[in-house]
Amino acid sequence: MRILEGERLKWGYGVAWRNYESMSYEAFPIPLNIIARNIRALYWKLASAAHEQKKWDDIFKSGYEKGYEAGKSYGEHSGHRKGYEQGKKDTEEQFGRAIRNSFSQPAPEALPPITH
Repeated sequence: MRILEGERLKWGYGVAWRNYESMSYEAFPIPLNIIARNIRALYWKLASAAHEQKKWDDIFKSGYEKGYEAGKSYGEHSGHRKGYEQGKKDTEEQFGRAIRNSFSQPAPEALPPITH
């Protein structure tokens, strides 16, 4: 039985809980009001526990995704840096070899005169 604020309870009825959305009270016959209140409290406890678990699952998932992205980004950056260093080393070796080879060849003799 729903009772709005300001209304009187019927004889033999007790308030089980307050409904804040409709600003009313739910009332049941006196031994049942306590049972109904406890059943409702148990329902909300189980429902909120499932909600809390989902909330923690979402937090864990969000943290995992952020960590994964950070690790992936760091790995890519590190890989690019190592690739750059390896490329620089290879380039220096190739140019160094080319420069050494150019100095090891004998210099050309005097160039022939240009005639037109």
